[in-house]
Amino acid sequence: MEDIFNDAQYKARNNLVVMEDKHFGKVHVPSVCPVLSETPGEIKWLGPDIGEYNDEIYKNLLKIDDITLKTLKEKGVI
Repeated sequence: MEDIFNDAQYKARNNLVVMEDKHFGKVHVPSVCPVLSETPGEIKWLGPDIGEYNDEIYKNLLKIDDITLKTLKEKGVI
């Protein structure tokens, strides 16, 4: 890992970028590869937290009502 962080080619190609994570602060992540001249791409965010969309999935996709959802949470099922 240390070799990658110190490698001149990785630095020249910006293969690692620094992103801000709300839990860990600044983190290094792999960049978009390959880098295309006309559409180079970019990383806009690191993704959702684990379980961030659970309620949306349970309620909208699985059609679980609030009372059932509360019961399942209280029983430790979800």
